[in-house]
Amino acid sequence: MKAGERTVVQAKRYTQPVGNKAVQEVVGSLAMYDATKAMVVTTNKFTPAAIKLADANLVELVNRDALEELMERYL
Repeated sequence: MKAGERTVVQAKRYTQPVGNKAVQEVVGSLAMYDATKAMVVTTNKFTPAAIKLADANLVELVNRDALEELMERYL
């Protein structure tokens, strides 16, 4: 993380793919927390609509596969 950078993270442990709502929530929290980046992390995957919305708002998405990679790297 760079100095002066703040990231808001929305974490979802869902049995179904994560949709737009989680992305909308994290985008809405950027100003509230004076953040410069947003991320949604899930133990599942994302719907195509959530991916499209995240791309349009520069929100980083971390799905189950990416989460497992991170865990293997750091644990």
